[in-house]
Amino acid sequence: MHPLSLLVVGPNPALQRVLSLPTQLELGSVNRAASLSEYVGGKGQGAALALARWAPGETTLASFLGGDTGRAVEALLSASDLELLTQPTAAPTRICTTLLSPGVAGGTEVIDPSGTVSEMELDALLGQIEERLHTFDALALCGTCPSGASQRAEQTRASLHMGLQYWGMTQPAGVHS
Repeated sequence: MHPLSLLVVGPNPALQRVLSLPTQLELGSVNRAASLSEYVGGKGQGAALALARWAPGETTLASFLGGDTGRAVEALLSASDLELLTQPTAAPTRICTTLLSPGVAGGTEVIDPSGTVSEMELDALLGQIEERLHTFDALALCGTCPSGASQRAEQTRASLHMGLQYWGMTQPAGVHS
């Protein structure tokens, strides 16, 4: 039995930054962090990284990446056992920042707005996906679609019926879990 070849579509990646503060966060003041960690964020990216650990060499991630943050995310993803189908965008990849502060359970999350994906950028990523779709055994569509891609991406999602095993974990833009 051969392992499943998996395509994960994660259209809204992020550079996740976690700042740990040594004292309680004070709004309206300067708060200096004691440490900073950075890693790849986004539901699709998290799913793809987990699947790549479970089945090395069998997972491909399709996503939009733009700007310096997109290059940083791409570098982090390239260090994993994922094949990448990446569409560059004019808009920079968003940053999600978590502030960890003593006495605050769970921290505080600040999420950049997602940049708008142009029709040309969307068509280019969908073209890459459609060209390779027949080579995958399973497809996962994960997370939100960035602005500009939502309606077309949902229509495309509805038309992906090529005998693939399917499980969806998508949310409309603006809905957060």
